Amino acid sequence: MKKILLAILISLLLIITTINIVFLIETTKDKPLREFFYSSKELPEVYSEKEKTHMQGVKNLAINSLLINLILLIPSVYLLKKKKINLKLSGCIGLIITSILLIFSLFFQTFFNYFHLIFFNSTNYILPSNSRLIQDYPLIYFRNIFLIILGILTIENTILINLKKIKNINQLKNKR
Repeated sequence: MKKILLAILISLLLIITTINIVFLIETTKDKPLREFFYSSKELPEVYSEKEKTHMQGVKNLAINSLLINLILLIPSVYLLKKKKINLKLSGCIGLIITSILLIFSLFFQTFFNYFHLIFFNSTNYILPSNSRLIQDYPLIYFRNIFLIILGILTIENTILINLKKIKNINQLKNKR
């Protein structure tokens, strides 16, 4: 049971880290959002109060996600150094989670709505179709980012599952 919990810890760390990296990259592409997230500047007046309130919630969620990332990282590094974690099992659990999330992507709008209901304490994410945020970041954008994250997670977990094989191949190459 302990090995499974440790493998789940690594899987969660990988998922949260991947999401955070993609989020950090994506938020640097839009100048007003970049300044809002990284320089604590206010969003410009082209955003409605409802949009600004929602984006403040997104910023709070991102900060909390990064804190959780750090909290999970500390014991993970220690346990990895002590070789207490089965990376192959972590990769298998990660692929199972990724597969479940892939099924969610088939019903992305419903998943997206539930995500907002769980992580935000208001309905500020329900914006009119002509709002700046909806125009710049339509639902298809979030679905595509979600699929990119799932692709990255699939690659990462496949590497974890095959890490011993990869090490053996590298050792054979180094012997030549």
